[in-house]
Amino acid sequence: MAQNNRWLREGRQTKITPEIKKLAKKLRGSNDLETIFNILKWIKENLKFVKPWKWREKYLRTRTVQEIIKSGRSSGCGDKALVFAALARINGIPAKIVDAIDKDWLLAKN
Repeated sequence: MAQNNRWLREGRQTKITPEIKKLAKKLRGSNDLETIFNILKWIKENLKFVKPWKWREKYLRTRTVQEIIKSGRSSGCGDKALVFAALARINGIPAKIVDAIDKDWLLAKN
């Protein structure tokens, strides 16, 4: 379990606030799997993806979980991953965020 403790800690963007803690406890299920489903359902129902690139470009990879939840807007999968990780960690479920980007120029062959 000690090895998993690092995946339970908050980070700069996943800082735990009283509001986030309250939401996480509300989503807690009777077991880890139910909690995960509750978190995923909440994210799907409450974080709306913003399509205009200009808005997403401004906020991409910059906001905290608190800011994302408060706005109810998502710039993409990175925002959703941050929210998921924070809510899971509060509920004792270790979560690691792996950030990736899918761009055509990364796939180009030299």
